[in-house]
Amino acid sequence: MPLDFALLAQDGTPVEVVPISMAEHEELIAYARELKLFRILRFHDYFEDVDTTTIELPGLQKEITTMAHRYPTAKPSFLNDLQRLVALAITRHQTLYAIAD
Repeated sequence: MPLDFALLAQDGTPVEVVPISMAEHEELIAYARELKLFRILRFHDYFEDVDTTTIELPGLQKEITTMAHRYPTAKPSFLNDLQRLVALAITRHQTLYAIAD
């Protein structure tokens, strides 16, 4: 089961979702540790729900952009999708949720 990064509708159902697999999560967290990207490291537990408030989103966006530019190999597609989702959350003034399935 993936870890879903999501924006939720008012009724709590996910409306925009970026799922990442356990292997992608491990890669994301390992590289975030290397770069000391503490906002991304909040998602270190694949099985824990985490929410990122609208106040925290610009910092998260900056860290994802840093990671995307410094990725040692070809940038994984989930990073592009996550960048888009965070930008959408900022535009909509919505909390971003990481939902462990």
